[in-house]
Amino acid sequence: MFARTVLLVCSLALAACRAAPPAAPGESAHLTRAKQLVEATAGDFEQLAATLHGADDEARRAAGEKLRRALESRRAEGEALAKQLSEEERQKLRQFGVSRLRPAVLAVEKQLGTDKPHAAPADAPTATAG
Repeated sequence: MFARTVLLVCSLALAACRAAPPAAPGESAHLTRAKQLVEATAGDFEQLAATLHGADDEARRAAGEKLRRALESRRAEGEALAKQLSEEERQKLRQFGVSRLRPAVLAVEKQLGTDKPHAAPADAPTATAG
């Protein structure tokens, strides 16, 4: 219990200290803000992964609900920003999102046990002439 609490506190502190990604030279304010939203979302997923570690079902549901609310709170701004981005900026944002969000989402999947590859179905037994 103590280790889990320490892990959670450290995760929260790390998320709070994490700086927004610096703007690349010539990057628009819209793209910079969109990257900040992606960064915040990745931080939420990382926090969720830390919370899920050893949590009971009720704590898991509460953490999932907290993530849902955080995502919903960013949705309108993200959609508005997406309309402001050029196609080139959208591509840059997609690349940033994949590099930043994928590891965070995989960490959550690992805690939920959904990261295991699905086994291929075995071939049906065939009758042999005998």
